[in-house]
Amino acid sequence: MEMEQPAPIDDDSVPIFLAVSGFFQALCLIKLLHIAIRNRDRVASWFRSLALRSRWLVMCFSDDVKTNAEEEQWIAREVCLIRLRLARGYSYFLLIATCASVVSVQLGILQETQANAPAAFYWTILLMFVLCTVHLLFPKMLQRTTLDMFYVAIMAAAAFLLSPLCTNADGVPYMSIILLAFLRLPASSFASRASIAFTSNIATAAVVVIRAFVDWDAALCQSGSCSISRDVYFERAAIVTEVSAFFLVAGVSLSAEVILRRTVQQGRQYRQLNASTSLLRLACDAVLELDEDLCLTEHSPELAAILLRDRPGSSLAGVPFTDFVATKEEAARAEQALNKMSFEDLSASAFSTRLVDTNSSKFCTELLQVKYCKMGNTVRHLIGLREITDQESLARPKGLDATFHGDADDSSVSCPYKLLSSAEASPVGLAQEGSRCMSVKSLEGNRPRPIIYMILDMQSCTVGGASLAAASLVGMNVSELFPGRASELLQGFWEEVDRCEDASEVAVLTQKQRFFSEWLVQWSPQQADFIDGFVQVLQDADGTHQLLLHCVASARSPLSLSGISDSGRSTGARPSPSTAAQALSVLPGMPLPDVQSLH
Repeated sequence: MEMEQPAPIDDDSVPIFLAVSGFFQALCLIKLLHIAIRNRDRVASWFRSLALRSRWLVMCFSDDVKTNAEEEQWIAREVCLIRLRLARGYSYFLLIATCASVVSVQLGILQETQANAPAAFYWTILLMFVLCTVHLLFPKMLQRTTLDMFYVAIMAAAAFLLSPLCTNADGVPYMSIILLAFLRLPASSFASRASIAFTSNIATAAVVVIRAFVDWDAALCQSGSCSISRDVYFERAAIVTEVSAFFLVAGVSLSAEVILRRTVQQGRQYRQLNASTSLLRLACDAVLELDEDLCLTEHSPELAAILLRDRPGSSLAGVPFTDFVATKEEAARAEQALNKMSFEDLSASAFSTRLVDTNSSKFCTELLQVKYCKMGNTVRHLIGLREITDQESLARPKGLDATFHGDADDSSVSCPYKLLSSAEASPVGLAQEGSRCMSVKSLEGNRPRPIIYMILDMQSCTVGGASLAAASLVGMNVSELFPGRASELLQGFWEEVDRCEDASEVAVLTQKQRFFSEWLVQWSPQQADFIDGFVQVLQDADGTHQLLLHCVASARSPLSLSGISDSGRSTGARPSPSTAAQALSVLPGMPLPDVQSLH
């Protein structure tokens, strides 16, 4: 029983079909135009980015594009190496596919059941198998210089397989789809230039178009040995298939160029970022990452320890970095400094500001910033925090300073990173302009100075021990030795030690040094002086804690009671720096020591 052929669309239904299809095509086109107009900036940016990523399009349409020649050569070389790895992997895949086809042909010959295909088809498959086998035996034959030759050979094989010598007319659309999936699309990823991919696929498309309009099959086919079915449907199917395949291959080729270039750039940026992170970890006390809103992307244990926020279960992730800055004015300046730089790849800067911990203690900090862009154009700030109270700034002398020198409550600070000035320690109210950070070098000076150590028993508020040069101070009351604000700061520091001891967190304090500068010290009723130094927490064998003071002569001139009036202001003249360096040696009943340097 002969099956009836399916009937085409009848004449009465043709207008309905055309009207419905045209209506929805118009709706689709209008919607696409609306989306393109609404997102015209993004569409233009995408096309501009695509053009800049493809060297072929750059040369054709972008004469004014400025690129770094050395960087462009490096990127092109790295992209070519990736394409070479892709080509080698594809060659191994093609070896397996052609080997399976050759085995199938061999079995057909042995069983005398060959498929109805021209002999040239089998010889072409065998030739591709031989080419892949040679590459397997000699892998170095496929190099950067021969990469395009390998691609052209693959495309030539695809065009020949679509010719009348290998494929009958009725099988061209199906063969075109098979070659698109197994040859043309995978191979387009390792063509070194988009122009080569376009040219090779134009040649393949030309073969299909010529076959659609020129009847070569009847002349090549022996009478009675083959059945050829050519009609208008074949022509339409062949052309639509080939046009779609051409644009698909062109899109894959351009996309591969963009993806590979971005992969190379992101890989280089990742290596640079790792190097920057390692360098920051060597030079800084804490390294953290901020997002484009200047919020921490993840918890930083180092920063939490510095700010005394390392409570169990607490996290700094998502907290704005400006919340840790001492004042609103400094926070605004720090935010401006962090967002000031424009970047193309990686950019770095440094500035100083002040942070505040949970005890409202402010301390000077230098921020080393690396601003970069992650995958997806996400802005990130890699920040290194470096405390500059006990070390010099790494930034250049004219670096950006985000500190605010008019902080009114700066005198209430007592922390491991803050310098305590004489304005808050002196009972005479000597004026100081703002707070200053001091380095260890400033403690030492240009010449050796006498050093005094004192152990303060804060339970009894007395001097529990001292260097031999200051042995007469043992047993003296702390409030008498440090009159005014200095004793209050020491008492506040001791209360902080008690709080940390109750919370079993005294180790946080023992790791830090509390620096001070220009503290007024009353050696005797007739003798006063200014000293610089730092305070540490000591622990006895029985587990009790005391304070250790390391004192050197301040750069400020020594004072005597005769030089201080009843109003609390000094009336004496400032001596020379050489006199100030010997001020600490003038202790009750002690001669000037013979200061020598250790070599």
